[in-house]
Amino acid sequence: MEIDFYDKSNRYDSNVSDHLNLICMQCGKIEDFEDLAPVSFEEIEKTTGFKTFDTRFEYHGYCKECKQKRR
Repeated sequence: MEIDFYDKSNRYDSNVSDHLNLICMQCGKIEDFEDLAPVSFEEIEKTTGFKTFDTRFEYHGYCKECKQKRR
């Protein structure tokens, strides 16, 4: 799966399971956090009628290494 960024080069994620992307704002590292999206596709369709096929969740912050460097 291609992950496109507005201000950086695109990256490719081989993990296509449901997960969250944790993106470091300093070094650009992307970590996977294995967890489900807050709202299921089924719940969205049941509530709104909108048929969802894909989602993209990103959390931006600092990885463990960069967080230690910032101290």
